[in-house]
Amino acid sequence: MGYNIIMNTIQQEISDAVMYNKDMAPLKELYTSQLEKLSVFFDKYLERYSSKLDKKDKDSPEWVLYNKKLKEYSDYELGIRTIDYWIAKKALSKC
Repeated sequence: MGYNIIMNTIQQEISDAVMYNKDMAPLKELYTSQLEKLSVFFDKYLERYSSKLDKKDKDSPEWVLYNKKLKEYSDYELGIRTIDYWIAKKALSKC
């Protein structure tokens, strides 16, 4: 598998926020907006290419793009879950 720039960027941004005790809400908002954009992409993409995806080889350009965007979606989703974890942990440590 190739170098995953998006996931590495997400991990670095979260690590910096934890290390320097920054507010994570802006990161969560950014990642959430990216998920919303990707959801719109999937709605439109599947509406347009679903019949082609059923008939095409998994190495076709349609599948390659689909899988790339799906990985991107998964990375942002994981980033949001990680942020939620750190926010909860920070809240517990204040108790």
